[in-house]
Amino acid sequence: MNLFNEKGEKYGEFVNYQKAIEYYNKAISLKPDFADANFELAIVYFKLKEFYKAEENARRAILLKPDFVEAYI
Repeated sequence: MNLFNEKGEKYGEFVNYQKAIEYYNKAISLKPDFADANFELAIVYFKLKEFYKAEENARRAILLKPDFVEAYI
C-alpha cells in the first residue's frame, strides 16, 4: 500500500469522496497495476451512484488480480 492509497481510504472514511478519488487516482498513476486502489475507487464511485465508473474500476481490479474475490461482488 502506498501513501496516496492510505489518504484515499481516510478521505473515503470521512465521506470526502472527491478527495478520495483524487488520491486513489494518484496511487494508480504511480502504480498502474495496483488492484486494491482500483477496487477502493470502485467502492467510492458506487457510493456516489456512478455505477458505470464503479464497474469499470472493479473490472480493472479483477484483470490485475483475478483472485480478488471482493471485486467480483
